[in-house]
Amino acid sequence: MTENALYYTLSTVAQTLAAALAILAAFIVFRLPDIEKLFADFQREAHSYTTKVEADQLLEAAQRGGRERVAERLISSKATSDDPALTEALLRRAEEVNKAWNMRQAGLSDLRAVFMFGGVAIAGSLVALPFVPNLARQAEWAKSIVAVILVLSIFTLGLNYRMIRRLIGAR
Repeated sequence: MTENALYYTLSTVAQTLAAALAILAAFIVFRLPDIEKLFADFQREAHSYTTKVEADQLLEAAQRGGRERVAERLISSKATSDDPALTEALLRRAEEVNKAWNMRQAGLSDLRAVFMFGGVAIAGSLVALPFVPNLARQAEWAKSIVAVILVLSIFTLGLNYRMIRRLIGAR
């Protein structure tokens, strides 16, 4: 491998991953307020539905277990409404909250993986750059290092794609 090929490869990987992380951050910044608003709206609806159960408790029940857990909580607290349509609306909203919560939790897990693998690939590229003249003379080392960095990069870009698809599809 030539020095130029190594310089271009390593610097391009770092720049591409940094740009991909920035794009992902933009999607997250624009999507999170929608999720937080859904949680706040559910709390308001829960508070207006009943005062026998704290709205925070119903929100947590909706996040963790959706419709079923909220229904159990309402029944155990004798807080069900005489209007079945009102109860059904709250339970439907609880299911939406649960889906949003699960998406948020999976997204946070994926985000940790993106930053871990992406950070290792970027750091590996940046750490290897000063050693390019030596690596150019040792082709096997150069190929191995570039291969590891490229595999990490492709995996990170795949995670980015998956997260963005999840964020877009959740609307």
